[in-house]
Amino acid sequence: MKILFFGDIYSKSGRDVIKKYLPILKEKYAVDLVIANGENSAHGKGMTKKIYDELMGMGVQAFTMGNHFLKNSDILKWLDSVNNIARPLNIDGVVEGKGSVVIDTVKGKVRITNLLGRVFIREFECLNPFSCLEDIVDECEEKVHIVDFHAEANGEKKSLAYYFDGRVSAVLGTHTHVQTADNRVLPKGTAYISDVGFCGAYESVLGIEINDAIAFSKDYDFKKHTPAENEGEVCAVILDIDEEDGKSKSIERIHIIPN
Repeated sequence: MKILFFGDIYSKSGRDVIKKYLPILKEKYAVDLVIANGENSAHGKGMTKKIYDELMGMGVQAFTMGNHFLKNSDILKWLDSVNNIARPLNIDGVVEGKGSVVIDTVKGKVRITNLLGRVFIREFECLNPFSCLEDIVDECEEKVHIVDFHAEANGEKKSLAYYFDGRVSAVLGTHTHVQTADNRVLPKGTAYISDVGFCGAYESVLGIEINDAIAFSKDYDFKKHTPAENEGEVCAVILDIDEEDGKSKSIERIHIIPN
């Protein structure tokens, strides 16, 4: 089974590169399932139903979220009407949506679970991601299980990956918007990368307009947080998974930048 996972889609530039490159990548890798982190897909703040429909129309089949998924509260009006969005499983006090979803593919069912890290994440009170995932792993019947661990600290992400090595198919880090070069299959068959990266404006600071980001970092000026809108980059991974036992054979990084 080949699974294509896109890092955080950020605003219009991110959606534009998905539209441009998704058909090319699907054909090149003979992809069976396309997953994307969509927590910043609507102008850098959450996801709207319109954007959800737009990305589905492009060929994205399932979504994960993160600490910003409630930046646009409109999602709470329709989240329970769809079955292919995994919002963070371990946030306390949010009842809408599911933290783990199952998607049907031609090669079998795939479970997708979304978790939030607890180091430097302040938007929510988070339950222990290890114990929350343990409960899902103990109960689920699906062989192929993809975990998006939306977290800041690479050490936290890698610790969780080693803890669940051989029990889930992949632990894919998201959130920092910077692709790391540590993709590998762990000893017991779990694919891992600290951060997949993001899909958004190449000339930006993590998707934000450069001058706004400088003002934020240099002067602690929080007034503007404008998404940059220029030609985007694509950060993704391709997973090759044995659907019979759920073990990963390989994880390959994809990074496409403007010419």
